[in-house]
Amino acid sequence: MASLAAASAGEATAPGESGCPKARAGSRIGTWFRSFRWTIGRRLILAMLITVSFGVIARATQVFRENAIRTQAPVEQVTQGARQVATAASQASGAVGKVSDGSQSQLDALRQAAAALGQSAQAISSVAQGTVEASQKVRNAAERVTGGR
Repeated sequence: MASLAAASAGEATAPGESGCPKARAGSRIGTWFRSFRWTIGRRLILAMLITVSFGVIARATQVFRENAIRTQAPVEQVTQGARQVATAASQASGAVGKVSDGSQSQLDALRQAAAALGQSAQAISSVAQGTVEASQKVRNAAERVTGGR
């Protein structure tokens, strides 16, 4: 009867519960316990997810660290190779500069030799001209001497 009175008053009772206050108190405790268990369950699931997430993060960190260690040696080799190439390029540049300086010196020497040859040609030409003139004068003098006898 109490169940009927509770039902008509708008209070819901679970099957197997009576409308007495002690039964309702037990029902409330049961509801609270089920709610508490659900909250604890959600917290446990959340804690497990966090633990799994930390595990994944820790593994990812470990893989990253291992990859960094593995790639460190090749990176150092590439860096050393780049340094060697830079050194060789610098030495080649210095050698090209010395060859250029030597070529410039040889070109200057050739220009001086050409100028000296030009002066020598002028001097030889002047001597040849003087020889022709002297030879002509000697012929003229010889003709006078032989013609005057």
